[in-house]
Amino acid sequence: MLARLLAIFSKSRQDRDLDHELAAHLSMATEENIRKGMSEQQARRQAQIELGPLTQLKEQHRDTRGLPFLDTLLQDLRYTFRTLKRDTGFTIFAILIAGLGIGACATIFSVVNALLLRPLPFPDANQLVWIGNIADDRVSEWHIQVDHMLDLKAQTQNFSDLAGYFAYSRTGDTKLTGDGEPIGLTDTPVSCNFFPLLGVEPIAGRRFTADECKWNGPRAVLLTYGMWRDHYALNPGVVGRQIILNERPVTVVGVMPESFDFGSVFSPGIHVDVFSPFPLSPETNRFGNTLGVVGRLKPGANVHQAQA
Repeated sequence: MLARLLAIFSKSRQDRDLDHELAAHLSMATEENIRKGMSEQQARRQAQIELGPLTQLKEQHRDTRGLPFLDTLLQDLRYTFRTLKRDTGFTIFAILIAGLGIGACATIFSVVNALLLRPLPFPDANQLVWIGNIADDRVSEWHIQVDHMLDLKAQTQNFSDLAGYFAYSRTGDTKLTGDGEPIGLTDTPVSCNFFPLLGVEPIAGRRFTADECKWNGPRAVLLTYGMWRDHYALNPGVVGRQIILNERPVTVVGVMPESFDFGSVFSPGIHVDVFSPFPLSPETNRFGNTLGVVGRLKPGANVHQAQA
């Protein structure tokens, strides 16, 4: 197999060797026929008949020494690249279309893989459900209001807890300063019980306290593992430090585990850098339907009961 692969990349040398070998066979057969009493012209013609068609012999030799399907593929690729090189505009357009198609397929697969194929990376993930809202026009909405979620928490008989996160975080909506060049970060505010409900513990530091989750409470953030690795080189000393976000000091209270990929589950396409507390208060209730809500079913409860 190795010899066949190498033969593909040394065709010229092997063709020359084959030509020399065929010429030697033809010469020896011609001399043998001359010794039998034939003229030189007759002897050479008879030798060619006995040897067979040279073109066919060469093709058979190429097929035997190499990998015909791979050789054909390489020829097609060379022809394709020559064609693309002649028409630069078409080439650029084709690359752009292919890139968009590959990007779209990769994005769709990442969403399907996270939500449908791969198990959620949380304990007892089969007890977790999304909770949506029904508008007056009967159109489903994924996001609900703070007071609505608090009412559900107070009245539910099938959930052990409900938690929410601010669903309108945008890439680069928070600026980190005071440590070199300003960096745009993505901050996702979450309710105080969000991580306990999911069963996720920081690998360094702690979760948010009740005081930090109040309106105008002490400012605190949890770093994602990627942010900790890329910006702080996995330095455990960053926990407890103050950093400057949006020109205000904020205390880093912990670091989330590498396995906790918020974006792949809750907001595909968004890479989150830090988490901050989202107060469930009258002030945030005025924001409107901004909460993405997750519930954990009680043992023995099912989705149909919770839906009712």
